[in-house]
Amino acid sequence: MLASLTWLTEALGMVLGLWLAAYLVSYGFRNPVTRAMAITLAAIASGFFVDLLAHAMPSTRLAAWWTLALTVALIGWYNVTWRLFAPRTRRNLALAVVINGLGIAKLGLVGLVLLRADLPPTLTSQTVAPCCAVAYMLADYTFLLLGAAGLVINFRLGRATASAAYRRPLEWAAWLGALVILYNIAYGLAPDRLPQLPRDLLLVAGLALGGYAVARYQAFIEFRPLRRDLPTSALTAAVLVAAYGWLARQLGASEQGIVLVLAVAVLTHAIYSAVHATLDFLLHRHVTDFRQQLRRLARVEPDADRLGDHLQAGLERLVRLLDAPAGFVATRQGGEYAVQACVGMLTRGERLPPGALAATEITRRDGWRPGGGTLWLTPLFSGAEQAAVIGLAPRMDGMDYGAADLDLLEDVADWAGRLIEAEAQQRARRAELLTLAQGVARGEDTLQTQANLLATTLAAQPDREFTRAVERGLQHLADYAHLGASPLVKTLRVSGATHIERGKAVRERLLAALESLRPAGKRPGGAPPKEWLSYAILYDAYVDDQPNKQIQVRLELSEGGFNRTRRQAVRAVSQALLEGQPAANPD
Repeated sequence: MLASLTWLTEALGMVLGLWLAAYLVSYGFRNPVTRAMAITLAAIASGFFVDLLAHAMPSTRLAAWWTLALTVALIGWYNVTWRLFAPRTRRNLALAVVINGLGIAKLGLVGLVLLRADLPPTLTSQTVAPCCAVAYMLADYTFLLLGAAGLVINFRLGRATASAAYRRPLEWAAWLGALVILYNIAYGLAPDRLPQLPRDLLLVAGLALGGYAVARYQAFIEFRPLRRDLPTSALTAAVLVAAYGWLARQLGASEQGIVLVLAVAVLTHAIYSAVHATLDFLLHRHVTDFRQQLRRLARVEPDADRLGDHLQAGLERLVRLLDAPAGFVATRQGGEYAVQACVGMLTRGERLPPGALAATEITRRDGWRPGGGTLWLTPLFSGAEQAAVIGLAPRMDGMDYGAADLDLLEDVADWAGRLIEAEAQQRARRAELLTLAQGVARGEDTLQTQANLLATTLAAQPDREFTRAVERGLQHLADYAHLGASPLVKTLRVSGATHIERGKAVRERLLAALESLRPAGKRPGGAPPKEWLSYAILYDAYVDDQPNKQIQVRLELSEGGFNRTRRQAVRAVSQALLEGQPAANPD
């Protein structure tokens, strides 16, 4: 009975350790804490795997592998708590150097044992270090005791600064790790008198809590919905492992065969999850690079001669990311739409009737023109009027565009709309200046009136440099010295005896413009209605200084939707500052 419980506990520990390690690697392999914990969990799972094999065929070589696995696990476990909690004092650094140095030395000595062809029947200090068995034994016990103490010391040193999201489960994991080490020392001294089951149970509980704590930590710093991700992945792995185990038992596999089947099942799931996460990461990186490219292009001064080239560059990248075979961007000119950019369909300069391209939101339109087939239309607005449209052919794989695809499409539409609007404003200003120049040549009496109207129009439309200065001012709301040296001082005509006083005055103007975006009534909790989004994003990001990821999760916004709303809100604040009156909420 005791042997069966021990076998089941070790099988559970192997499966749980491999799955948790794969889960952490899949979702957070770039984080050093997550990597260290994944190595720890994989080492513990490997130790359980070796122990399961040793039940049927005990050997010195398997015992050496078990020792190696547990040594790696202790080093990794200690480094997880050290990275998360331990203050970087000289004493803590010295303790870390000693523990890691002793652990690495032990790994080297035990590794040399595995290289030997003739091994004695048992693994002892005499086997590992024949020339200095006593010294090795003392160093080994020192390493184990210091490691056990270090787990608890690191946590207690940093518990006050740790987030409650992962502090409590990691506290229990640290204590359980220390108990495992102490029990393992006692078990090594008297293996015939102490059962192995308590050690295995403590180790399984410790790895479960440690893995869960680091998953909570990873979700905390990346603001991922762990309550949805973790149960889904756990249920999938459990069903897969149970099915493989049942099938192996039905086929009459031995205990060693069942162990191997369970390990292969978890590793299969782990490899799939890792590949899926890697592909998601690469796609997200490409999308992020594309959004950065859009932001760089948006900072380029509008030029009517190069507008089509900028739109063409953005469209070509978009169709590649969305796997679209063709697409176009057309701007409204008079009563028709003129194609400014195209890939795989139409030609630049081609004219299209307005009725076929009219839309109020992203729309799938069949038969958008005779023989034209299906098209996804994304309207671009200037004020209340549709100024342009992006058209995309259906995906090459025949599937509809997903939510993430449509979100990226809206981001591109926002960028293209700003570019087209800026170019139209510049064209209108040039026309007005030309009219003034012609008036000067004719000596018209209305020249002063026209100049005043043009100056008023230019003052009421914030240019890009002013909008950037407003955004930088919002980012440094608490820094009076920065605000006092900002271009906003001159533009807003604030006064003050010192640059600090001028900075305080700029801050008050920024806050007043921001508050003008606030709708009437009490701010709702959770994800607010649309009219609250602009105010909520700017207030949380710049006044409360909350991370963007946290705001996105709480307001239930995608990255693209968050950035679009924030840009619109900053422009509204800029407009309010220039007008000297409350801003119209962009939502």
